[in-house]
Amino acid sequence: MRIYHLTGSIIQRVAWLPLRVIFSFFLRMEFKGTENVQKLKANAIFAANHANEFDPLITVSCLPFFSRHIPLVFVSREKEFYERLGWRGKIYGGLFFKLMGALQVYTGLNDYRKALKHHIDALECGKNVCIFPMGKKHLDEDIHQAKGGVAYLAGVSGLPIVPVRITGIEYMKDGEFWKRKRKLQVTFGEPVYFSELSEVNSANPNKELCEQVAVSLMEKIVTLDSNY
Repeated sequence: MRIYHLTGSIIQRVAWLPLRVIFSFFLRMEFKGTENVQKLKANAIFAANHANEFDPLITVSCLPFFSRHIPLVFVSREKEFYERLGWRGKIYGGLFFKLMGALQVYTGLNDYRKALKHHIDALECGKNVCIFPMGKKHLDEDIHQAKGGVAYLAGVSGLPIVPVRITGIEYMKDGEFWKRKRKLQVTFGEPVYFSELSEVNSANPNKELCEQVAVSLMEKIVTLDSNY
């Protein structure tokens, strides 16, 4: 899977300028808090709310072109999961996502280490992982359903989590995009560690603790834009 770290880096850097131009023009994109990323001395875990299918591309385009945090290794589902999306399901998942740097999480195993083995490996290789703790597009009031994978990654790696808040494009329709009716805002918060989100600091946290930490993290994320 490490070959996809390289392909992800190439594709994300090649796509960086077109993405920034497109999002800046059609979505009037504004982003804040990138200094919180630039001051990091090593790799990190980026955790964002999930507002739109564009979210992974948006996150990459907000980082500086020469950022040490590109590429972002994303978390994706198995290809069959995307088949319900119609024509997009023909593209999403599988090899296409892998080349972009989105590696599969294995669901139903009840074991974070096995489920997230590609992402644990990426962090150990010095790469940066981007994960959406809710696992799907959601409303802010649903954050109690956050999944614990992000907390497990932070616990076993000891790396900081960068909370990311994406707003302005929730449930956006195609016409709203092309007619520039939406205004996108992206906020990068202060890095936070597992121990700051939990009273128990564990290098191998269990599922219950991970889910509690994930909810605490989402609480931080949904309040980010009000803190700037």
